[in-house]
Amino acid sequence: MKLCLTRPKNSQKAEFSTAVACLAETVAGRCLSEKGALIGHIKGFATGPDGSYLHVSVTDAARPADIEGHIACRPKSIILTLNVHVFGVSAARLKELLIESLSNPEVEKNALISIVEPIMSHRIFKEKNHAE
Repeated sequence: MKLCLTRPKNSQKAEFSTAVACLAETVAGRCLSEKGALIGHIKGFATGPDGSYLHVSVTDAARPADIEGHIACRPKSIILTLNVHVFGVSAARLKELLIESLSNPEVEKNALISIVEPIMSHRIFKEKNHAE
């Protein structure tokens, strides 16, 4: 999923790294609230116009998001590519959880979020039962 994060108007303190970390942690928490869910990974990557970058990774809602890098300049917006791999949650439910996570007030303090590219569902491979 590709998201556009835009700085709120009249906000000098807003930080994209805070918004990205909060978003990833929110997604993790919502996913793990589902019975039987197990996070494979939640990762995000964004680049600034000057080539600086921001990478986020979450594998458990009990731990804070790992953030690497930062957007050095202060652009009005960035594009974040978010990759979410969660076991035990249907693709349809995962889409709902991702959409719900976008409207977190804590995230919105630091960035307004809009969807650039829709959520993509990867093919689900089922194990074939081979009786011998």
